[in-house]
Amino acid sequence: MLKPDDVISFSDQIIYGSKQTWGKFWTQRDIDGFYYNEFMNQTFQLALGEARRNRQGHQEPPQPCRWDDANAQELFITPWGNRGINMPDIDAQLIGSEGPKGSHWDQGKEFRDLFEGFCLNESYLYNTLLHGTPVPFMRLWATADDNHPLPSSYRIEIYSSPIGELEKQWIKRAYGDFWGWQRPEPPAGANIVVNFLSDGPPRIEILSHPPYASPSVYAQVVKEAIIKHKAELRGLGGIPL
Repeated sequence: MLKPDDVISFSDQIIYGSKQTWGKFWTQRDIDGFYYNEFMNQTFQLALGEARRNRQGHQEPPQPCRWDDANAQELFITPWGNRGINMPDIDAQLIGSEGPKGSHWDQGKEFRDLFEGFCLNESYLYNTLLHGTPVPFMRLWATADDNHPLPSSYRIEIYSSPIGELEKQWIKRAYGDFWGWQRPEPPAGANIVVNFLSDGPPRIEILSHPPYASPSVYAQVVKEAIIKHKAELRGLGGIPL
């Protein structure tokens, strides 16, 4: 059963975050995700506790810290704090590649399982594992989809706008990895299909199928699709693409 004091304390943290530069452009989807994952998504909370227990022997975050704590700026990675770690570094440390150990927690398989199983933003997931901070729904999701009617499709679904700089970098990097694996021959084409889907959460679906568009072309189509359909997405506002 939810305790009113817990909900109020959690809300105070969300209100604090919404007034910061990095939280100023949260959408309604982000806010809904914070509360759902914290109080209603018991499957996620159990998996989160199990991941911590497997790594450190107990289910509590190893370095508990809230966004509004006095030492938050020194402890959190950017954009929440002053520790200047970029996304590739986080990938290396959390998803299992070679990376520095010590001050950063190497979660390996547990991170991958949570990231893939619950469709969560990498930076938020890193911080909730390590510090216990709230985690929203992801604004977009990407996957290679062999089961789609189009053969060997690469699919991105975008749920809300705006898309931040880290997310744009993630799109380019993820599609670039896929494109590299395909080693397209002859030279890349531009077979991309854009759909707006309303069965479930309103979202933009962007499919690339053989012959695959180059990463730069795919990124441009993603940008144009968001501009075209952003009025149909929920939780709008903020910095334009």
